[in-house]
Amino acid sequence: VEASFLKPANDRIPARLLFTVRDSGIGIAEDALELMFDPFTQAGNSYSQPLQGTGLGLGIVRKLVTLLDGTICIESTLGSGTTIYFTVGVTLPSTPAHFPVPSEKLAPPDHLRVLVAEDNRTNSILAQRILEKRGHTVVCATNGEEALSALAKESFDIILMDIQMPRMNGLEATKIIRSGDANCDPDIPIIALTAHALSHDQERFARGGIHYCLIKPFEIDDILTVLAQAMRDRTQA
Repeated sequence: VEASFLKPANDRIPARLLFTVRDSGIGIAEDALELMFDPFTQAGNSYSQPLQGTGLGLGIVRKLVTLLDGTICIESTLGSGTTIYFTVGVTLPSTPAHFPVPSEKLAPPDHLRVLVAEDNRTNSILAQRILEKRGHTVVCATNGEEALSALAKESFDIILMDIQMPRMNGLEATKIIRSGDANCDPDIPIIALTAHALSHDQERFARGGIHYCLIKPFEIDDILTVLAQAMRDRTQA
């Protein structure tokens, strides 16, 4: 399965998301392709056919794609597999004012103590390795409770806070930090780690006290840029 954005030439939203689904199965005869989206229709429709199914799958898919303001088409070669293409209408996320994008390349800060609160081990290891290779000290937590416990034991310069975590999520932990009930600076910079890229999600994070955001999956430059922006704002506050 592949997916890619189809952006208009002027790069404005809305956009379309194209999905390509391929298999290497028995394929479909050309004269049967036009019928494949009809309910209860199968290629080689007979009671003795070796493959199971009711012939409803593609009909349901087409209805769902249509509801999502999209289109679907199919191409196949008998004996060589099938490819299905479909699009859905999407709205590309815009960056709200709460999450500033630096207009200049900022020098990365040195020797920070960073708390990474992230329950996904892969993301946690990635962030830790990126930061430690650049001279920062990193402590990891897997949920909000562990993050608050770490803050009670030692001081940190900044927090990378996953939004969705078990036991206590990132917004719940941030609320306690901002209230002053945690044993740390209530104004410590907090960067959200999240897959929620829509503007209304980020605005909700900002209302909860998180004013910077890293969208998953993130890259090395993403972490360094947001880290530099947060720490510059901190020194200028």
